Amino acid sequence: MRRPSQVYVVLAICCLVGLFTAFNTRSWARIRLFAQSTGRHHSHSGSKSTDGNDTGEWKKLFFTAEANFTRTLVLASVKEESTTWIAEQLSDILEPNGPLSTAVYVVDDAGAELHPPENKGHEANVYLSYIIDSYESLPDIVIFMHAHRHTRHNNNLLDFDAALMIRNLSPGAIMSAGYSNLRCHWDPGCPARIHPNEQEFNDLKQEDRMIALAWPDLFPGDPLPYTLAQPCCGQFAVSGQLIRRLSKERYIALRDWLYTSDLSDYMSGRIFEYVWQYLFTASPTSCPATWACYCNLYGVCFDSSSAFDEWMSISKNISSSRDNLKDWDEKAEFHREHCLPSALKGTLEDTSSESQKAVMLASIEKLEAELKRRKRVAFSAGRKQRGL
Repeated sequence: MRRPSQVYVVLAICCLVGLFTAFNTRSWARIRLFAQSTGRHHSHSGSKSTDGNDTGEWKKLFFTAEANFTRTLVLASVKEESTTWIAEQLSDILEPNGPLSTAVYVVDDAGAELHPPENKGHEANVYLSYIIDSYESLPDIVIFMHAHRHTRHNNNLLDFDAALMIRNLSPGAIMSAGYSNLRCHWDPGCPARIHPNEQEFNDLKQEDRMIALAWPDLFPGDPLPYTLAQPCCGQFAVSGQLIRRLSKERYIALRDWLYTSDLSDYMSGRIFEYVWQYLFTASPTSCPATWACYCNLYGVCFDSSSAFDEWMSISKNISSSRDNLKDWDEKAEFHREHCLPSALKGTLEDTSSESQKAVMLASIEKLEAELKRRKRVAFSAGRKQRGL
């Protein structure tokens, strides 16, 4: 017959074994395999290049002629949003010493230096207002963005950081293309997000129907495209020359539509998110390959699309494994509180599972270092392509 203390120990071990089994062992296998593979491939190049967080003087990012293109950053903000990150992160490229000026619109503050006549239409209201207000004095390039610095709809390889996107954005690429969405990743938005010509509309994606109804007012005489697509989420750069291909009155009419439309503030602005590329380029879709977008726009150049895909795969696997570790910790806490007998709480340690966790964390850290190394190499390759 077992003693009571032995029963407690057996019960505790059973609980902890159950906890460890509950952890996603497939994720552990994948992360270990990745860590092993990165130890065998892509030996360190010895390059002293840095990624976008350490660029030195901003002029070193571009050809001399490109550095001279004037740029204005137009931000759509509300009173509660801070935009101090602009001066903190971009002071070296701001006027008068650099090529970048700013136009920060505050949609819900009539006393702000820059604000639209009405507060409707989200960022579309601000973008159109800036074009109307500055039509006669547009810079070479206008960068239209939201006011928050870090957000998931910015670019992964630039740390989801608007400041890094602005700093590394190639003026030559924008002047050549005329228009470019600032987000390189397709999902959501590409390759075929909106289908306004559908006979049966999806109630869960009301933009299809709303764009179909609004199209004759927005683009009178133009046939309704079957597909509208570009990466989300209403952030792009466009040359002043391309903006002026349309008359100032055209932009005034578009903003008037925003203000007079029966659509809500949200939906009226949402419609523009899917039609900017058509407005400026007359093309219903703008979905460049993600790895090519990174190289052309930001100077982050991988050898091939497969090399970029591998980087993204490792990055996603790290995120998934960190999520699993968080779940593991929560389950461990639950078992400590509800599974172990009170007499054993605080006295029994699961040394085997904690050891496994330490190994996993070390593997994740190794992979994160490898991602940073590959990104440094990609930035270095981009600078070479820019002739730097």
